[in-house]
Amino acid sequence: MSDIVPIALSINEACNRLNIGETTLRTLLDTGRLPYSRLPGSNPKGRGRILIKVADIDALLDATRVDVAAKGRAR
Repeated sequence: MSDIVPIALSINEACNRLNIGETTLRTLLDTGRLPYSRLPGSNPKGRGRILIKVADIDALLDATRVDVAAKGRAR
């Protein structure tokens, strides 16, 4: 087993980490809610590979976090 902790994830890995489908993830990417990098591939006419930083996934989760304790007190 590897001790290497990735700093970025592929589309599939990010979907698995967030437990969401690819369509939902691509919507987050397309709307700018989740930043990404596009690395060039070997095909000069290709679009390249999308990688999403783990830190950006964590930031998205922090930004959309609902504080249940505070929400309960507001009622």
